[in-house]
Amino acid sequence: MGNRSTPRPLRYLFLFLLLGASVTILGSKIPLSYLKEAGSSSLQVLIEYRGAFEREIERIITIPLESALAEIRGVEEIYSLSEPGQSRIHILLSECTSLQDAYLETREVIDRIYRQFPPVVQRPLILRSDPRKDPVFIAAFPLESGESEESLKRRFQSVEGVGEVEVGGGRKEELLIRWIPDKGFPTGISFSEIGSAIRAWNVSGGFGDATGVSQNLLRLIDNPEGVEKVPLRRILTVGDIAEVMRREIPRERRARVNGEELLVLYVRPEGDGNLLKLSEQLTLLTRSIPGSSILYDRGTKMKSSLEELFLALGIGVVGVVLLTGIFLHTLIPALLVSLSIPFSTFSALATLHLLGKTLDVVSLSALTVGAGLVIDSGVILADRFMERSGPPMEAVLSEVKDPILLSTLTTVGVFLPLLFASPQVRLQFEPLALTLIAQLGASLLYTLVFLPVFLAVSHPPRTPTNPSASPLPLSSPHRATHRFHASPRFTILFGFLFLLGGGIYLLLQLPKGKDGLEDPSQLDFLLEFESGVPLEQVMNYTEPLERFLSHYPGVAQVRVKYERERATFSLELSAPRKTLVQEICNRASSIPHSFLFLGDSARGGGSLSVVLCGEGSLEDTAVAFAFHLQQAAHLTKEVHRTKEADRKASAYGRKFPSHSSPLGIKNIRGLDIVFHFKETLPSKRIILDPQRIGRFGLTPKEVRDYLYTSLSEPVIDKSITSQGETDIRLSFPYRFFRDSANLLSLSLPGTRGPGVRVSDVGALIEKQSPRRLYRTNRRRSASFTILTEFQDPSFLILPLRKAAEEYPFPAGVTIEIGKEWEEEAAKYRQYLGLLLLSLGVLLLILLGFYQELTYPVLVILQLPFSLAFSAWALWIFQIPLTLSIATGFFLSIGTGVNNSLLVFPRRRNAVSPLERFRLSFRGMLTATLTTIAGILPLLFRGGGVGGAAPPLSESFAGLSLVLGAGSIGSLMVLWGVVTLLEPKNPMNRKSGLFEQPKGRHQRQHPPGLSSPPGQGSLPGGGG
Repeated sequence: MGNRSTPRPLRYLFLFLLLGASVTILGSKIPLSYLKEAGSSSLQVLIEYRGAFEREIERIITIPLESALAEIRGVEEIYSLSEPGQSRIHILLSECTSLQDAYLETREVIDRIYRQFPPVVQRPLILRSDPRKDPVFIAAFPLESGESEESLKRRFQSVEGVGEVEVGGGRKEELLIRWIPDKGFPTGISFSEIGSAIRAWNVSGGFGDATGVSQNLLRLIDNPEGVEKVPLRRILTVGDIAEVMRREIPRERRARVNGEELLVLYVRPEGDGNLLKLSEQLTLLTRSIPGSSILYDRGTKMKSSLEELFLALGIGVVGVVLLTGIFLHTLIPALLVSLSIPFSTFSALATLHLLGKTLDVVSLSALTVGAGLVIDSGVILADRFMERSGPPMEAVLSEVKDPILLSTLTTVGVFLPLLFASPQVRLQFEPLALTLIAQLGASLLYTLVFLPVFLAVSHPPRTPTNPSASPLPLSSPHRATHRFHASPRFTILFGFLFLLGGGIYLLLQLPKGKDGLEDPSQLDFLLEFESGVPLEQVMNYTEPLERFLSHYPGVAQVRVKYERERATFSLELSAPRKTLVQEICNRASSIPHSFLFLGDSARGGGSLSVVLCGEGSLEDTAVAFAFHLQQAAHLTKEVHRTKEADRKASAYGRKFPSHSSPLGIKNIRGLDIVFHFKETLPSKRIILDPQRIGRFGLTPKEVRDYLYTSLSEPVIDKSITSQGETDIRLSFPYRFFRDSANLLSLSLPGTRGPGVRVSDVGALIEKQSPRRLYRTNRRRSASFTILTEFQDPSFLILPLRKAAEEYPFPAGVTIEIGKEWEEEAAKYRQYLGLLLLSLGVLLLILLGFYQELTYPVLVILQLPFSLAFSAWALWIFQIPLTLSIATGFFLSIGTGVNNSLLVFPRRRNAVSPLERFRLSFRGMLTATLTTIAGILPLLFRGGGVGGAAPPLSESFAGLSLVLGAGSIGSLMVLWGVVTLLEPKNPMNRKSGLFEQPKGRHQRQHPPGLSSPPGQGSLPGGGG
């Protein structure tokens, strides 16, 4: 570098060490996370109205709340379920909505609406979780541990990042006020008066003054004696007209682990919570409770996946360094070039940390992919420097600076269209894009600023043995010519057409998969029973299956949650699940009054949701339409209409035969239909006569309130005892109502005249009624799922919609089929648009570089053929196309351009692209191999249980496969293109495409791409 630069190496060294230490310290502080799921923001509102039935809950609670919640900013969809005793509302938020802001607005709305509810309605609970997602943490506690369900729920709910806590299997007591009719009727005291008195004497709250000191007012009733002393009228107390006692509440659910009954706790996270951090906090809290045990912790499995990615990154770096050493033939320059990897890696981590991001599986995979990309420019610079004989580093640097800059720019340029993507797509792209851009930027800084100085000091240029000979750094064209024989043009053209046509066809035929966090070591399934099957009977029916699974080889743990009409199984596996699933299906088929539901991944197929919305009851309409589809498709067996599943569940069941049908669906292997509602049950209704009610001085509301408090055992208030939160419940004696006659003979207080009974103001009728009322976007809904054996059943949507258009639905009924697949298709269309936009960005970059049209068009036209290699690779290995895998196509575009820059010079000369391809082949091959070496460990990442891939491993393997196949394909396509461009008569080359046009001004350019043959190659090959 001349005398001028003698003192500068130390300065550069100190500056590099300072930068390296800074980014290392800053990058090492970046927090870890796993994966932020797109569209995961949602809220739940749970409200208990003990003793009330579904229609009353829908009318009093659900409908008013839905109308108010719909006005909150960012609310996209609202789903609700009204069932006896409670209302559950699920709010889906838009992609740009802050979960915290939506939570605060929801709380304000509920506080306002809650004042309008009856006094016995419990305080609403707002949860920042998605009920469709599985628990991420499960812990168990002995029943004799002294921990109550309420105390456990409060302790775990206070942990930051927890969305919902569900506890099952524990025992709970309540304070029961059992009204004595013989004492209560003569006093004329109504149930509502008792409830008002209890609430007036059972108070707690806080207040403050101008000094800012908070004060608490606490007067809680926590024992039967305190309830009995509550005054009612004058000298009357509650104890004078009622019996007060403690009572153990009948358990609504029971939980077992490997046959042992325990208190089991399930935790779902907040929509945007950090699962790794949450796992650590939950683990510490669980271990602080004596006798506790952790049954399932997804955070631990995520840490294992991250450790595998770190290992893959290390293996990839070692492979890249070894290839670099083999290519450069010397150790010191190879190590200096390889310093770009840790420098760029920690620079990327520091950048992510400064931007407030976390290191998740996507950004960590990007670091692994980038390990092979960031080194290419340094390899070219070092190779060019060591092959030259004497010129200073400035000359070498000026020769390769522009090509290196352009190589980095084209790779980064493919991410520019991300600015125009939707927030959901940006959420998936952002970690990968930011990581790679930061890596490539840091690599560019190291290659152009620090590496030349280090190479000049540590490895002076060697003197050639024959100074008069023109150096051939990569390979001699005379030696290489006999290794490259131009194939016949017709064969190449036919190969290109076959490659592109087949690639497009296979890409369209590839099944569309979904990225997810499903744990392959877990197998969950549901046994749903008919309406009315009690908890004890569910346990009796299901216990044989539980015992069988507890002793089945390969099942490490069996967790069962028993509820009324339902048994939920969660299995921890240590062996492949295929034979186990079949055994479960066989044994479940013999369980009476039940139906088995399996997830799509366990069942081995995809599903389509069908949702009917309208007014009134839609269950019969949904059943009729499903049977219409059954008839149109010639189903061979009946569809069960008595089963229910949540939206993720699916079932083994009835099949369509494999022949064409009036729906226009051919070669169908199997379709099942599962309803998300059960058959209606008989219910008794009291029809009030308005004239009679008015005659006795009553209103319908007074009668309703009295009957509700008399029959439903309402919870009138809550108190805090040593066992946690305790309900205070009001009840009639059980013996008071034996049949309908007792109900009709019930006296109504507050009436004009003695002896007015229910039968005097109304009549009792019986009518079928559903026990669960579903609503979608503020309208009644009924849904069912069509289950298929196809991983991608989206091709069924159009014929099913056509059948729906021809069906005579009642007025006002709308139908929605396959919405989830339509949303996925919209994402793929947006990805395709971004891909085309990336090609446009690259074309603009190339036009600015070449300042003409021919070569940029040639470069862009090669890219579809290179991407076709990736499509063929996915088809050969039968990997479904997911949005994560589609990201690999963007990377393939950026890396594929760089090889073309080596053989299409910026200034045309007598040297043909084929000759330049021959001369640059070793450099391009090395760049391609370093890229593959960086991503190769991702292809063989962890096997999981019994060979099953861990969560997301298939997506990352597919991304690596797409990038690797695209890199190799770009090299092969480039060879075919330059062969086609080679003149048939070598004597006519000077008059061909490669000659500067006559009369055109000869521009002066840096010699990077226009240097004569033998002057080296350009960075970026396949990598």
